[in-house]
Amino acid sequence: MSIMQEADLKAIYETTGISDSLVIDTDVSSELTLEDVCLDGESDSNDDKIKQEVQFNLSEDSNVIHEAFVCRSYFSHKPLRRTKGCGKVAKHELLVLKPPYRGGRGRLIHTTEFNYYKNNEKFDEIQVDAAWSGVIVWKRVGLTYQDKNFEETLKNSFFIPYLHEVKMLDDEEIDDIIENLDNNGFARINYEHLVTKLKLKDIIEKLPDECENKIKEHYYTIEGITDLETEVDFGLTEYLRVYSTTYPMLQEFQIVPMYRRVK
Repeated sequence: MSIMQEADLKAIYETTGISDSLVIDTDVSSELTLEDVCLDGESDSNDDKIKQEVQFNLSEDSNVIHEAFVCRSYFSHKPLRRTKGCGKVAKHELLVLKPPYRGGRGRLIHTTEFNYYKNNEKFDEIQVDAAWSGVIVWKRVGLTYQDKNFEETLKNSFFIPYLHEVKMLDDEEIDDIIENLDNNGFARINYEHLVTKLKLKDIIEKLPDECENKIKEHYYTIEGITDLETEVDFGLTEYLRVYSTTYPMLQEFQIVPMYRRVK
């Protein structure tokens, strides 16, 4: 039994601006394990408790537009993040676009997925475990942090230190930015406050010595950069990544559970 058929996937992803070809690599459906089932206050307790895992490639002009496979998991019965109880959930596991295919395509993919799920009554909720850049990106496209206090934690533990340590702003400038943030949230704050351009060597100089290897590792892995004279984007999300991978006490910030209500 499948929750999403190949025709559903093609209707979403073989779309102008996304891709012209979808090829499924893996499509496995199975019963959920006991740990995945809501035991208290189950809704739709007669539903078949099924999990479908799909991996596929998206191509444009015969070129794959992403790293690795796109991974999606679909559940007929899974705990919801916005409220107690169970529902039909689309778990968006992995999508990393190659640099030439970024610049709005990720937002279009999410919007197209959301509209298809909603218009065809496929799911109750989309779930994402956001990592680093996704912590802000997903917020700006409409998802919500499961932890209602996370935005305040992000502000105090990372954003204000980032403005001090990396942007080198004075207290008055930071106060103005934080006032804007408190009024609008991370979903609508001016993008210029979230990112800056620096040479790789300057980032290393600004952050504690123990962060050096993680900084180099990040830019080599993501962009293939090893020349310390290269100017790169170093935003709040890169700052979050470096600190959460350098210090064990901050490991919990490597993955941030998020969701978007579909119906």
